[in-house]
Amino acid sequence: MPNTRIRLVALTAAAALSIAIACGGGADGTPATQTDGGPSTGGVISALGPGLSVTGARASTLDAPLLVNGFLLVADGRVRLCSALAKALPPRCGGDSLTLTGFSLDGFELQRSGDVSWTDRSVQLLGYVDGGVMSAATNSTASGAGAITR
Repeated sequence: MPNTRIRLVALTAAAALSIAIACGGGADGTPATQTDGGPSTGGVISALGPGLSVTGARASTLDAPLLVNGFLLVADGRVRLCSALAKALPPRCGGDSLTLTGFSLDGFELQRSGDVSWTDRSVQLLGYVDGGVMSAATNSTASGAGAITR
């Protein structure tokens, strides 16, 4: 009977650890962001998970790359990640937004009206947020599909 109890405890602990990691936490309780060398050494930074809202990212005080969800909007020479798009043509940011620096828009199917481009679906970006600006994490990948995912 003691061996059965030990196995049950070990299986329960392993399951809890697996769930914590899958839900966005590392084995030590940190976010599921992995660095191999970090941004200063050119290592790859990757993230997988549900991500934060633009509002949550703006309020965050973490000094680490954040995975943020939103809609891309390119207008007036600025690239922004918007929490929502206003239903106008061309659309405008609705709610909070982040000005983006260092991200590539290559590979995205952007809608266009005049000088404005946008995504109709939410995307995830991985980067550092400081106030209203989000900078790409060096060599970042979000969900394994590049700095920006669809």
